[in-house]
Amino acid sequence: PDDKILSTDQCLWSALSGYLEPLISFSSNTSDRLWSYLTCAVDSILDETLIKYHDIKNSEILDFKKDDDEIPKDIESIFSEIKNYDPSPYFGVYLYLSTNRLSEAIEFMRDSIRSDEEPQPHKIRFFAHLVVLLKRGSFEHD
Repeated sequence: PDDKILSTDQCLWSALSGYLEPLISFSSNTSDRLWSYLTCAVDSILDETLIKYHDIKNSEILDFKKDDDEIPKDIESIFSEIKNYDPSPYFGVYLYLSTNRLSEAIEFMRDSIRSDEEPQPHKIRFFAHLVVLLKRGSFEHD
């Protein structure tokens, strides 16, 4: 039973096995949640590839795979889940940067600043630094 297994052990086994539901319950902040979703997505995609490549027919393995259908497996879905938990604009920027949609990231930052009732200096400074990096770097953007 779960009450005989230490919570740290439950967390470790969830992370190692890509079992999202208990792993999310151990997430104490948004970064932990993001890590949990990304880790389980990678594990799930790897499992699917191995099952397909090796033509695995073992019913126990295939039944276990059915349980991870609720795991978001693409970046858009993962960040959508994160946005439901934490609407911080920083995770919106991370979405656009991680999918190489730099023009959309800049538009998102602009819209986020404009929507603030009062200026938020830390957010403006962070966004300004990102825009400078994008302009100075060899990134394709408008």
